[in-house]
Amino acid sequence: MQPEDNSTDTTPVESPRRRRVLAGIGVGAGAAALGVGTAAADGHDVTVTLNNVGASAWEVTDVQGGEVAPTGVDNPTLTLTEGVRYRFVNNGWSVHPFELRDADTNPLLSQSADGSFEGDSETNWVDDGTELAFTVTSELTDELDSYICTVHSSMVGSVETTQQLDPDAATVSFSDQSTTGGSVVVDSVELGDGGFVVIHDSSLLGGRYADCDGPPGHEWQPDLRLPRRRRPLHRRRRPGDRRCRRPGRGR
Repeated sequence: MQPEDNSTDTTPVESPRRRRVLAGIGVGAGAAALGVGTAAADGHDVTVTLNNVGASAWEVTDVQGGEVAPTGVDNPTLTLTEGVRYRFVNNGWSVHPFELRDADTNPLLSQSADGSFEGDSETNWVDDGTELAFTVTSELTDELDSYICTVHSSMVGSVETTQQLDPDAATVSFSDQSTTGGSVVVDSVELGDGGFVVIHDSSLLGGRYADCDGPPGHEWQPDLRLPRRRRPLHRRRRPGDRRCRRPGRGR
C-alpha cells in the first residue's frame, strides 16, 4: 500500500462550468444508488382528497405521494407536476362536480361537461364519480389555469404547474474563489430527492470528498487538502475520508 500524500495544493478551484459538471456527476451517482423514484404501486403518483366547505369553497383534506396544496385552506392553489398521474377523490362530487379549466374558462377535464382533453390517450382521463384520474401531459400543462365546482362559482381556485426535476441532473453554483485547503462557500444547490453533493478538484476524482451539510451560503469547512498525485478511481475509502449524506441515512 502506498503511503498517503498529505501535501497541499493551493491551485485555485476550476471554472464554474467545470465545477458544475463534477458536482452533477456526484449527485447523479447518489440518486442512482439510492434508487430514487416517484411512481406509486397503484399506478397513481399522487392522490388528493377534496371536500366542500358548504357551497362556498373547496378544501383539500389529504394528499398522498407529493405536495399539491395545503390542507384545511379554502380554495387553495393546486400545484400539479408535468408527467405525474393524479387521482382526485371528490367526496362531494354528486353536488359539487369538479372541473379543470383554461385561462378562458373552457373545460379541459370535467365531471359534468365535455372537456377538451378527455379523449386524449396520454392524459387518460378516468371519471368514476367519487374518484377521477388524469396524467398531466406537456400539452395539458400549457392550458391548465383553474379548477371550479360547475354548480357553485365561489368554489374556484388557481392551478399552477411545474416540471419534474431529473434525479440524474443537478447544479451547484459558487463564485470564483481560491482555496488553500480550508473552506468553500457554496451559493446554491439544486438536486433530486435522495441525492447528495460531492465537491472536489478535478485531480480528486477518486480521493477525498467535501462534507456538505448546510444551507445555501453556508461556509463549508471540510478537509479539502488535495493530493498532488491522482489516486485510482477504485481506491477504497480510508479513515478520515468525508462523504456527504442525507441527514438520518445510515452508511
